[in-house]
Amino acid sequence: MAIQLIEPAVAFTVSSAAMPVAAIVFAHFNIAEPEHLNTLSKRFGIAMIILGMLFLGGTTLAGYSGFVRGGFGVGLGGLLCAIASGAAFSLMLVYCRTLDNAGLSPTGVFAFRLFAYLALALAGWHLQLDYTGPVENNELIQAVLIGLAIMAVPLFAMQKAIATVSVFLLSCIKVLICNFA
Repeated sequence: MAIQLIEPAVAFTVSSAAMPVAAIVFAHFNIAEPEHLNTLSKRFGIAMIILGMLFLGGTTLAGYSGFVRGGFGVGLGGLLCAIASGAAFSLMLVYCRTLDNAGLSPTGVFAFRLFAYLALALAGWHLQLDYTGPVENNELIQAVLIGLAIMAVPLFAMQKAIATVSVFLLSCIKVLICNFA
């Protein structure tokens, strides 16, 4: 939803940046494993992430980010959607970590996630939530296969990594990958 309201690059960056911040918040409320900002580098890193989010939010709300589909309210809504998306992704990592700790293999968790994503996407398509007109079946199949190819491998790698690193660290890695790739 955020990419339909604000500049997609801003939406993806804010969403990625919200992940480690959300991981700290979840840890504070005992939803995730304990994570402390006990080193200068962690505190500096989180401060830079928050400052970056504030800067991008400010430029978006001021109208300097490329586009906003409406005024201040639409821009704010897009930013809030991006933050919620990042927090939801971080929470998903928390629960993937919980399932891994309970003994479910990364492959099993990934398979469940993939089928859940496909079911939600098919439901959205069936309900025409983002209908853009008729699409040729071949083009639709190609788009889905390309999407699976470019998303499945990184998501599976992330699922494998969740067994070995904290949600906070994995979220920070995702911020770096998304923003420097």
